[in-house]
Amino acid sequence: MSAAAVPPSLHDHAADHLRFIRDTMARAADFTAVPGWGGVLMGATALVTAAAAGPPRDTPAWVGIWLADAGVAVALGLGAMVWKARRAGVSLTGAPARRFALAFVPPLMAGAVVSAVPLMILYFVAQRFMVQGMTAGSVKG
Repeated sequence: MSAAAVPPSLHDHAADHLRFIRDTMARAADFTAVPGWGGVLMGATALVTAAAAGPPRDTPAWVGIWLADAGVAVALGLGAMVWKARRAGVSLTGAPARRFALAFVPPLMAGAVVSAVPLMILYFVAQRFMVQGMTAGSVKG
């Protein structure tokens, strides 16, 4: 049997895997700018908004209050992320941040699709009933 065909020893094989695992964990720990307290603040604004907006209503003011809170929450989250990244000395445009974004964005998009597609299907299926209801009340006699 030639020297090239001899399998590596178990110790060498395990050491290679351990080295790979350590490198992977070190790369995963590079990006630490995800703010825990920023998430807490965003949740706190939602609680305040829920108290201010009251129960769901079909008014533009109610929707406006929640849209304003969404803007405040995004600003708080981004501000907390930038503050923590600066404090830790981590760049938000480096490779670790890109890896985080590439791992985080697909589940967000999947959630948006899973949320939106059933509503769109329901709208198109129920649209004829909505039109029938609107036109039924418009006929006199």
